[in-house]
Amino acid sequence: MRVSDSSLDKAILILVSLYGSGCAAIPEVEAPEVSSGGILHHAGGRHHRLLVEGNFWYQSRGDHLEVISPSDGSLLNVIRIGEPGLVGRMTALLLLGHELIVVLHDDGVARFDLTEPSHPRLVELISARELDLMPRQLSLVDDEVYVSGRGGIVRLSDRQRVYTNLGEAGPVAKAIGGLVTSVGRRVYRLDDEQYLGSASRLLMLPRGYGVPGHLLFIRDEDNGSSLGLMNAAIREVDINRATVHVDGSIHAVKFIEGLVWAAHDGGLLAWRIDGDRLRQVHDFDLAGIRDFGAMGTNQLTLCGEFGRGLYRIADDGRNPGPMMIWKMDLPGTLSRTRNDNRYLVASDLSRQWVYDIRSNDVTRLIRDVTFIDPESDDHAGSLRAEAWIEEEGRELRITMDLGELTHIESEGSRMHCVISVKGRFWLGHDRGVTVLDPGQAHENLIVQRFRLPGAIIHLMPLLSGEGAAYVSESGGFGVITFSR
Repeated sequence: MRVSDSSLDKAILILVSLYGSGCAAIPEVEAPEVSSGGILHHAGGRHHRLLVEGNFWYQSRGDHLEVISPSDGSLLNVIRIGEPGLVGRMTALLLLGHELIVVLHDDGVARFDLTEPSHPRLVELISARELDLMPRQLSLVDDEVYVSGRGGIVRLSDRQRVYTNLGEAGPVAKAIGGLVTSVGRRVYRLDDEQYLGSASRLLMLPRGYGVPGHLLFIRDEDNGSSLGLMNAAIREVDINRATVHVDGSIHAVKFIEGLVWAAHDGGLLAWRIDGDRLRQVHDFDLAGIRDFGAMGTNQLTLCGEFGRGLYRIADDGRNPGPMMIWKMDLPGTLSRTRNDNRYLVASDLSRQWVYDIRSNDVTRLIRDVTFIDPESDDHAGSLRAEAWIEEEGRELRITMDLGELTHIESEGSRMHCVISVKGRFWLGHDRGVTVLDPGQAHENLIVQRFRLPGAIIHLMPLLSGEGAAYVSESGGFGVITFSR
C-alpha cells in the first residue's frame, strides 16, 4: 500500500486494524470494534531500538518513533503510526539509503523517507497479512531487505516468501550454498531447509572485519550467551580463541570503528577481530542497555531500561573518559507496584517512580518507599460474576449464576492481573489489556483489546468514568478510557 501525504490519515486507520488480521499458520486474533475509547495518556517506557544517521538519532519507544538531537538529547519530533493502544511496539530499525524501515511487532512493517531527516515521512505500510507472517526482525543481505518473524521469512522488495517455519525465524545471513537463518538454536539453509549447525542469531561481518565469508554468531544458553566467529560452513572458527562467553542475554550487536560491540545484561563489551580470534578491547559496566549507536569516533548513544544517554568511550585530551556525558532518566523495566487511587508507585533497577494519574506526570522518588504487598491481582469480582487467573497465568476462569467459562489469551500470552470496572473485567497480560463482558458471554466475551508494550503487571480502576490506570513492565505508566 503506497501512501501519499493526502492519504496518510487513511493509512493510519488501516494500520490500526492490523492487530485483528490473521496470517497463514497463525491464529486469528479477535478485535471487536468499539465506538470510542483508548489510551488517554502515557508516560515512561523502555527505549527499545535506536539508529544514528548524520546529526539525527532515531529512537523507538513503544509504538512511536522519536527524532532526537544527539548533542543534548532534546526531542525534535515524534511520529506515531496509528492510534496508541492498537499498534505493536517498534522492535527493529534498518537504514537503506535515504529510507528507514521499521518493524511493528507482529503487526507490520513501515517505510519512511528520510529526505528531510528531522521529519521522517511515511511512504508505505505493509500489514502482517500482506507479509503472511508476524514480523519481528530485519536483515540486509546483498542490498535486499528480509523480514523475519513468526511464520518464516519474506523478501521485502517483492513480498516473496523465501522460508516457512511455524516457529520464529531469526536474521538472514549468507553462507555456503545460499541464505541461512536460525530457529531457536538451530541453523537452516533457506532453499532446502537443511540443518547446518547451532546458533540463535547469525550476522554478516562488514567488509574489513575478519576473514571474508566468516559470520558472527550468538547462541543463547542457560547460563548466559556465547558470541563468536563461524565460517561459511556454519562451524565455529575456534572455540577457545574466537568464541567468548557473555553473562546474561545479548540485546544488540553493532560494528563500529573496526570493533564488534555487544550490549548485554551487564553493560557493553567490545572486541577486535584479529584473524581467527577475538581480542577484548572494552568492558563497560552499564546495566540496562538495550541498544546503542556511534556518534563520532569516541561517543556512543545509549538507550534501555534507564532511559537514554550519550557516553564518552575514552579520555579525549580535554574531557575525561569513559563516562556518561548526559543521561535522561525515564522509567524502564518496572516491577513492584502500589497505588492510592490517584498515584501509582513502581520500581525499576534501583529507582522508584511515582505517577500522577490526573496530570500524567512521572517523578523519580528521592527517598525509598516501603512496598506493602497489595491485595492479590489474580481475582476480581462484581455483582454478577467473579474472575480468577489460574494455570500460572494461562487461563482466566469466570464464574456466573448461569455457569462457568474459561478465557485464554492468543499467542500463549500470560495473564498477570484482573480488575472489575463497571461490571466488566479488565485483564492485564503480556500483550496489553483485554476488556471482557461476562454479560455477553453467549456472543463474544471480548469487548476490546489494547496493544501495549511489555507485560501489564498492575491495573487500577479510575474513580470516575470507565477506565483504568496501568503499569507495564517495559511500557511505563498510562491511563485507558473506554466508552460503551
